[in-house]
Amino acid sequence: MQKVLKIKENINPYLEYGTVIEEGENHVVETRSGSFATTVAASCVVRPGKNDTVLVSLADDGMCYLKFA
Repeated sequence: MQKVLKIKENINPYLEYGTVIEEGENHVVETRSGSFATTVAASCVVRPGKNDTVLVSLADDGMCYLKFA
């Protein structure tokens, strides 16, 4: 029998396309929903540059990741 150590809230991520408007440690991406400071996903082989189109994963807990589209 498995014992549940901690029950977490359900986090509901969703995806949006956006454009990189600032590069840096945390890129800033503009989407239809607004501008977001993002973390570049580890699986992102090519680091996106300014004006590149990216796929952004947003979650209702404030987490935000981007992947080069």
